[in-house]
Amino acid sequence: MNVRNGDLKGEKFPVETSSLDWLEITYTPRSTDLDFPLPCRLSLLGSGEMTYYTGRSPRVWDDFSMKRDDPNWNDFWEDRIHIGEESMTELLQSFVDLGIVPPATARMVTGDPASPPSVKIRGKISGKTVYRVTDNRKVVRLVERQLARFRRAL
Repeated sequence: MNVRNGDLKGEKFPVETSSLDWLEITYTPRSTDLDFPLPCRLSLLGSGEMTYYTGRSPRVWDDFSMKRDDPNWNDFWEDRIHIGEESMTELLQSFVDLGIVPPATARMVTGDPASPPSVKIRGKISGKTVYRVTDNRKVVRLVERQLARFRRAL
């Protein structure tokens, strides 16, 4: 579901995190972004695990990529931290409060693609499926705050 900047009309509920909850977030920066010069991916697990991926390798976007002949195959950086279940519950609640969980009656719609910086979020929270592509500033800022936990030494 593409959503341009503005309020997301999502389902809101209290999050009770389980280890089955997860979000995969891909972040597309502006071409002039100095903090995050490359697209990156953030994986959030209900158990409290956060994993950050960046680089030009196809592995950034696809854990199962078979494109070993890609010239950027080794341009891949990964970092992982554990923030605990309680902190993860608060973080997932922040996403839910911003409306990322589509209402049960939502249908996939096409429209203008989101403009950078933008995020694609997919996953499950409390058994509810999440799929959003948005440049909503509040959602993008929340993702950027999480990305700031990881700094790649160049």
